[in-house]
Amino acid sequence: MSTNINSPYMSVAEATEYLRVSADTLRRWAREGRLKRVRLTRRKLLYLRCEIEALATDNIYDLSH
Repeated sequence: MSTNINSPYMSVAEATEYLRVSADTLRRWAREGRLKRVRLTRRKLLYLRCEIEALATDNIYDLSH
């Protein structure tokens, strides 16, 4: 994984590894409004690094939602 910590975005692969969740979980959270994502192309999505880090540090990604 080539993480650029200066970038305001994380790729799907980076975010799933960071949070230890599946890409399906990230997509579901985005649909539910828990995360914002930026679509670069039809197949390329990026997530806001600050939101991913907040989920990890606040431990608010409760799977019961």
